[in-house]
Amino acid sequence: DATFLFCDVFFPPTRQTVSWRAQVGDCWQPEGGDGTYQICLTEIIGDANGARFRYTPTEEFFDVRKK
Repeated sequence: DATFLFCDVFFPPTRQTVSWRAQVGDCWQPEGGDGTYQICLTEIIGDANGARFRYTPTEEFFDVRKK
């Protein structure tokens, strides 16, 4: 059973917002990018109330929660 996260991701360097359907382990890269992934979904938190992402250029993690 796969759990999918549906979210809108705003990517400041390109000022692009993308609607994204992802599973843990999926990564996103900006359109027209150099082929390197920028944001990866590393964990779904709790009962799908949030998610942990990794920003690959700096290897930093950030958590996002539902409102």
